[in-house]
Amino acid sequence: PQATLSSCVCDHNCTHRRWDNAPLSESTWCVHCPSNSRRLEDLSGEPDTPIDDNRKMIDDCVCNEWFSSLIVGDDKISMSCQCNPGYWGNAANPYTNDQNARCNPCPTYTFTTGYGTGNQATRCGSCGFNAKTPYDGAYGQDLCYCPVGYGGLTGEYTSCQACQGGSKNDNTNTLCTCDDPNAIATPGTCNCPAGFGGNALTYNSGNPNITKPCTTCVANTYKGDVSNTDCLLCPENSINNKTGSTSRGECLCQPGYWGELAVGLNASTPSCSKCYLATGGGKKHSDCQCVQDAAIVPMGGGDCACFQGYGYNQGLDQCVKCPPNFYKPAPASRANCTACPANSITQQTGTDALSNCLCNVAYGYEGGVCVQCVPPKYKQVVGNTPCLMATSSMHPSSWACLLYTSPSPRDATLSRMPSSA
Repeated sequence: PQATLSSCVCDHNCTHRRWDNAPLSESTWCVHCPSNSRRLEDLSGEPDTPIDDNRKMIDDCVCNEWFSSLIVGDDKISMSCQCNPGYWGNAANPYTNDQNARCNPCPTYTFTTGYGTGNQATRCGSCGFNAKTPYDGAYGQDLCYCPVGYGGLTGEYTSCQACQGGSKNDNTNTLCTCDDPNAIATPGTCNCPAGFGGNALTYNSGNPNITKPCTTCVANTYKGDVSNTDCLLCPENSINNKTGSTSRGECLCQPGYWGELAVGLNASTPSCSKCYLATGGGKKHSDCQCVQDAAIVPMGGGDCACFQGYGYNQGLDQCVKCPPNFYKPAPASRANCTACPANSITQQTGTDALSNCLCNVAYGYEGGVCVQCVPPKYKQVVGNTPCLMATSSMHPSSWACLLYTSPSPRDATLSRMPSSA
């Protein structure tokens, strides 16, 4: 009888292939099984039965390597044997001593994520520092864990740190447990949390001289990080009535000072600045309020200034009148009075202009400065006037008869002494 297509079978080591829903006469062919594989035979030892129209695609090849699988390419034709997930090698020969030619399980500290071929270094990814898997040939990083005595969590960058002093771990895949009940466990160690100062690693030291358990930060202190360090004092001239503060920003400048302290966690700057010539205070300079005083004028932005004719006394934090022989021409914050030029004096306190500095007796005003009178010139009064020329009626011997001194500190009057004194 004449043979039909349905009675055709593929030769040994070939597999049936056909496209879905295509006519058998146009889409059926036999494809060689890939290297390192063989044709699947039925229980009788004979090749598979002919094509069944109800089968969409027949893959009759099996890989020789026990720990590998037949992977069909996207083109629906190409096939290859690849090591199963959790295994490395080349799926070539399960009986060889060459590990690169067969599929081998990845060690317990590594894993793979899919089918493939390659050496151990490229196929098996590391779980992480001190992490391991429950068995050889693990598939997926989620099987990695930290063993007993190590702390850490699974993840892409798993890192298991040995539990150090002050901590322990009797379970797997968890953080170390701290002996100090107030401490926080981090991989490999224990630290005092923010708002607590001390050293969690000394909790069970047995030595009271070095034992510093994690203790809540008291008032006027703070600690913003997780570490085995002491709480820090609030910056100078600031206070904090709260316990367990975790930020320097919770320290507030005390009355009479201003500043914003919420910069960084444990930084040493900035600090509180004094409200000069003012009361109040707060976070901004403008929170300072100028003292109600006739000698003080607000300058804006929180600055308070002493009026003209008044200098700043730092010890008293007050404005005081310029003393004799000093002046100040304009309001200025915390500015001192300026001394009169050489050989000039003032005749009162609180002088507010340079023009009130007057040339002394025997000194004439020339070119904006006080110059000593040279005989036959003279000057017998205080003031910004030039030296006078002696008249012809005055005998030269009388020019030096009298020496005029500065005004008496007691009465600001001229005193006269004999030239022979």
